[in-house]
Amino acid sequence: MWRDFKSRITTELIYEYKHTCPEILEHPPTSYAPWIEPKVWDEFVKKRLSAEWEEARKVQQGRATQNKYPYCMSRLGYAGLEDKIEKDESRCGIDRSEL
Repeated sequence: MWRDFKSRITTELIYEYKHTCPEILEHPPTSYAPWIEPKVWDEFVKKRLSAEWEEARKVQQGRATQNKYPYCMSRLGYAGLEDKIEKDESRCGIDRSEL
């Protein structure tokens, strides 16, 4: 959840406004301001706009485009999905067509 939050803030705020309206990035978003200290926000924005971060981001984006079958199972994974289906349907063994 924390990783998703940071990713969403990065894409929806930092990359959205870094060229068009950078003054927005000077302060935490008002909806999160009570929980994010200005010092922490400044460090977060600085890190996400650094050259090292941009390089790492491009490398990972390149790797993601090479995926033949992009992963879309969240943290549950196939093993967790099997367990969930077995628990929900109170049975043993799952037909692979259900996955």
